[in-house]
Amino acid sequence: MFVLSIIGTILLWILFVFLGLLALLLLIMLVIWVSPIKYHADISLAKNGGGKLETNVQAKGRWLYGLVRFKVDGEDVRVKLLFFTIIRKKAEELNTDKTPNSETKQELKEQMQEAKNKTKINEQETKSNVIPPKEEMKKEASAKKEGFFTRLKKKFTQFKDMYTAIMHHPDRREIQRLLWAYVKKMLKRFKPRVFKVSGIIGFDSPDKTGMAIGAVCAVRGMTNFNILIDGDFDNEVISLNVHIKDKLRLCQIAYPTLRLVLGKKIRPHVFGLLRK
Repeated sequence: MFVLSIIGTILLWILFVFLGLLALLLLIMLVIWVSPIKYHADISLAKNGGGKLETNVQAKGRWLYGLVRFKVDGEDVRVKLLFFTIIRKKAEELNTDKTPNSETKQELKEQMQEAKNKTKINEQETKSNVIPPKEEMKKEASAKKEGFFTRLKKKFTQFKDMYTAIMHHPDRREIQRLLWAYVKKMLKRFKPRVFKVSGIIGFDSPDKTGMAIGAVCAVRGMTNFNILIDGDFDNEVISLNVHIKDKLRLCQIAYPTLRLVLGKKIRPHVFGLLRK
């Protein structure tokens, strides 16, 4: 009996530990689910005449009630977890716009020529040792040619096929209604609480400037954003300052998305797309 009581006590403690870990995991998931991502950003755009458009981004934010913080200062990006930096990308200290001098050009030419010579030697050795079949050579060539845009084209084709399948589905009107309702929800979710734009715009002709000012007024009327942009009808110039401030929760995005994806009407098309 004494041994059985000890075993029962041990099993009871194991059960308590398991339930405690499960409760802790659920609590962490709940905090991640409802914790707001607070951010504010200042974006400046500047262009004079036919020059290059220069942008500068200053942004700060925090998540999990300050446990995770991020900061963007131009090209410098930093993400911190408590006091530890987990992501850091610094802007290059060297100015890439500077043209190299004659010595640097000569060194680059010598390095490129040396690399070409090594490549030719390796190719000759490979050809002399192993001659792959024509089919394997074709596969290797096609794999090398397949880059980012090719993969993007394949994904676009898959989405196009899914759209075609939805359009020919018997319940296509119901699917269209669900997709349009989801898009409207997402637009409301991503609409920032504070959105201010101020500055001056001007193009190479007064007609284009007038059309741009009219489009800005139309957007301001539809969104009720604080947009104060004046037109410069004499000069070609862009000088804009954008201030954004908002907070967003993960549940606001994940819940409508999961509800749409796991619905009876959309689920077969999504799973079919993922299997491809």
